[in-house]
Amino acid sequence: MQPAIFKRMIALILVSAGVVFLPASAVRAQDILQTVWFPSGGARLSTEARASLDQVASWLEANPHARIQIQGHSDRRGSRETNMAMGERRAGTVKTYLIGQGIGADRMDTVSFGEEAPLDASDTPEAWAKNRRCTIVKRAP
Repeated sequence: MQPAIFKRMIALILVSAGVVFLPASAVRAQDILQTVWFPSGGARLSTEARASLDQVASWLEANPHARIQIQGHSDRRGSRETNMAMGERRAGTVKTYLIGQGIGADRMDTVSFGEEAPLDASDTPEAWAKNRRCTIVKRAP
């Protein structure tokens, strides 16, 4: 399946399910609250990631009407399905952590872009590391 068709199918499925999401390409830099990175093949939060998410939780506590979208990403190794699932796991891990910090689940949406929105399209270990991430983006209330 062609990547553009795959993206449109994902968008259609999410919109049909009542989920509204911001495409990674539509995110403005000033709307990004934080980005956290993950190890290869995993969705475990590092100490640095937890510290970054604590800052997001503090911002959300100070802005009680604010909402966020957690965008899960993966590197391009593995199948498209595996990478979509990994992005979903990573976004779910971030959401679960923020819920544990007292943030209401109803203020957060998650979406997986898998390998479809890389920060670095190079085929190197450094590029793969940059792409294994979750981006936390401000949403309109």
